[in-house]
Amino acid sequence: MKIVFVEPIEISPRQTAEFVEKFKKSGHELVIYPDRNEDPRELAIRGADADIIVISNISVPKLLIESWEKLKYLIAAFSGTDHIDVEYCHSHNIKVSNAAGYSNEAVAELSVGLCLSLLREIPAADVQTRKLKGRNGLIGTELSGKTVGIIGTGQIGTVAARIFSGFGCKVLGYNRRQADGEYWKYADLDEIIKTADVISLYVPLTDETKGMFGDAAFKYMKPESVLINCARGLVVDMPALKIALVEKQIAGAAFDIYETEPPLPENHPLLHAPNCLLMPHIAYATHEAMQKRIKIVFENIEAYLQGNILREVKN
Repeated sequence: MKIVFVEPIEISPRQTAEFVEKFKKSGHELVIYPDRNEDPRELAIRGADADIIVISNISVPKLLIESWEKLKYLIAAFSGTDHIDVEYCHSHNIKVSNAAGYSNEAVAELSVGLCLSLLREIPAADVQTRKLKGRNGLIGTELSGKTVGIIGTGQIGTVAARIFSGFGCKVLGYNRRQADGEYWKYADLDEIIKTADVISLYVPLTDETKGMFGDAAFKYMKPESVLINCARGLVVDMPALKIALVEKQIAGAAFDIYETEPPLPENHPLLHAPNCLLMPHIAYATHEAMQKRIKIVFENIEAYLQGNILREVKN
């Protein structure tokens, strides 16, 4: 079989050479392109005669999949697959897997870091210091003793709950199973919205979660509360959030994910919202997570070559 990585997913040249030789000995051809190119025409060429294709979070619509005429197995080197037309793949007997689990710690740690940055006003303090100023009235808020609402207690939410609990927080968790966890007590969404000092999002984008946080939620959140989003951008109504921040309905927000991949458009509402900390989608991007991702992707490939499917995406 021909296995094509249409982008390198942080695989080093040394690793590339080792993997190419390994698969060659097994009778398979492995091609790992050394650069990321999001042009659909170029991607069509790169995957034209591939049986297995690996791609990260680049958009994979129906038209692109149609151009990969030999494709049998598509691996998203990413946790989510909402950038892929999975329905089309299923209807054409193309198996799809992801790399779920590779960035659990990375995403959870950044979300907690963003929370601390907001509460302790770390960005503002850095700016003042560089301007050769002192504290000038800056005063932070402690995380210890606060109520944290984890929206989505899957793998990443569970790690985040563990970290927040380590800071001495009371952690509430919202999930479909309506179940308590080791590090959180279950609460319904309305209770979390009304009582939490910190709300951190870890849900996938679905019809149910799209726009989950909008005008109605912000009106009931505590004025001293902060919202952290390292989940999916469209879970939050961005224009409504800007209004909530301007009108001080909530105290702050931090985002690592948006409607589209950064760079953001100049008129994006959050660019001009007060007390809003913005990241360029880096939650998953750690050295450790990248190596875990490589390991998971090759586990998926080797299992498929042996007649098995790991981490299959079925909807």
